[in-house]
Order: sequence, then structure tokens, then C-alpha cells
Amino acid sequence: LTSALQRQTAGLVFEVLRWPCGRFRFEAGVTLHEAQLARLGLPSEALVLEGHRRLDEWRVIAEYLPHAGAVLARLETPAPADLDPLCRRTLAAVDDRRAISDVAELLAVGTFEASRAVCRLLQARLVALVG
Repeated sequence: LTSALQRQTAGLVFEVLRWPCGRFRFEAGVTLHEAQLARLGLPSEALVLEGHRRLDEWRVIAEYLPHAGAVLARLETPAPADLDPLCRRTLAAVDDRRAISDVAELLAVGTFEASRAVCRLLQARLVALVG
């Protein structure tokens, strides 16, 4: 449960960092009562650094993917032997009807991980956007 809450909380922080406007801040030593009860112990510096790394990667992904609701079609190109496991699982989940967000849910990965894998598949010309 703790591990799931850590991943979920980190994912929410990463999403907030993608917001195009707004204000937020981290304050060392300031926590909500609920956060103290959960005792997740998430390091704020590592979260912010990973969030900014993902922001850079999202910029590249956005050049290939219009949005997480985009639907993918599998192409007839054979998959290379060195395709990483997540890309291989993502490719297997593509069925000409599922959106990227559906693929992420099916594979139980975050939208970022699924989008990154789809971007690699698009670059390798193993899938294409429908429509």
C-alpha cells in the first residue's frame, strides 16, 4: 500500500509540474496531518528533479503525440529483437481502437511511461496514429 501511494503521489506531482500556469511551492518541514499519517517519506528534491526531467521528455513526446486520447494502429513492420519489454507490451496492446490512455491503463503503467513507449514505437514505424 505504501509503495502504491508513493507512486501515485509522485505521479500527481509530475502532472502538476506539467501545468502551463499556476503557482505551487514546496516548503521543507511543512506537512499536512494526512501526509504525516501516511508516512510516505517522499524526497522533495528527487521529485522535483524527476519532474523536470520528465518535462523535457514530454516536449519530445508532444512532437509525436497530440494527446493521450489518440488512437493507435499497428503497422505490419516486424518488431526488432532489441525492443525493450515495455515497448513490446505496448505494441501487443495496440489494437486500432485503444487510445494511449487505455493502453496505459491496460498495462498498469502511467501515462508518461505509455506515451514514451508509444513515441518509440512511432519513431520505429511500428505503429501509427489513427485518423
